[in-house]
This record gives sequence, structure tokens and C-alpha cells, in this order.
Amino acid sequence: MRLLIGIVLLVATSPFAAWASNVDWNLNVNIGSDHNDSPGGPPVVVASPQPVPVIVSEPPLFLQPARLGFWVAVDVPYDMVFISGSYYLNNGNAWYASSRYNGPWTAVTYKQLPPGLRKQKYSKVREYRDREYISYKKQGNHYKGQSYWPEDNERGQDKHSGNGKGKGHNK
Repeated sequence: MRLLIGIVLLVATSPFAAWASNVDWNLNVNIGSDHNDSPGGPPVVVASPQPVPVIVSEPPLFLQPARLGFWVAVDVPYDMVFISGSYYLNNGNAWYASSRYNGPWTAVTYKQLPPGLRKQKYSKVREYRDREYISYKKQGNHYKGQSYWPEDNERGQDKHSGNGKGKGHNK
């Protein structure tokens, strides 16, 4: 390939190129294979990939900071909330919704998010979540706030007595 490019550059800059300036030429280089079986077939279009929602294998712990009024997942590497019987996941600046903590996830627009979530700056949601989680860890079995584990749908059992409807329970 380097040799071919070198030859093209040499010919283009040689004295013959100046002498034959009225001559038109074209070079097409195809690398790889053509995926279209028939000439003139439809072009192959590759769209930019959407962020893929995470796979949640275990029910995460949800806490309900009083300032938010909805449940936030803690001790997980992603942003997930539980409001009015639905789970919402923010991944790669895209929002997804599901009726289960482990999906399947459906992309939703910002306008489709519950009003309680839309009215919050997500930086504040994270701040309240982190403060509540610190309190939860410090208080241990004496935690006074609301905690909730969703039903483990894969195994058909609860990890704790949360009912999955957002009511929660005291631990």
C-alpha cells in the first residue's frame, strides 16, 4: 500500500505531470470485501450505537432520601431510581425504563420521565443519594430511613420484605 501511494505521488510530482496537465486520471482503492452481492444494491449503513443498558444480576438496595420522595439505588455503578412502580436507568446520557430492576429496558425521552425525577437536577439526586447511603452505612441495623430491595424475579423470592410497590420498609 505504501509503495502504491509512493508511486502515485512520484508520478503526480514528476516533470511529466506538468507536461500532461490536461490529462485527467482517477485512482480508486477498495480495501476489504464488498458486502453487496449485486451491483447497485442498497448501501450498508452503520448507525452510531446507542448506549446499552446495564445488566442487573442482583436486586440493588434502594433508599428513599426524604428530600427526593422517590427511591434511589445505592452501592451500584450506575444511576437507577424507582418511582410509581417503574425503574428508570440513566446510562450514557440516555434514559431507560422498565417494570423490573433487571429489564428489559426501553429507551424513554426526558419528557417521558416522571415529573418528580424531571424536576430534580441529577447532580442533586446523586448528592442526596450519597448522603443517605453514608447515613445508612453509619447507622447499620439502627438505620431510621426507608430501605427496599426489589423482588428477585429470577428466583421468585424477596431479598427482604420490600413489596416492590415503592412502600419500602424499615430495616
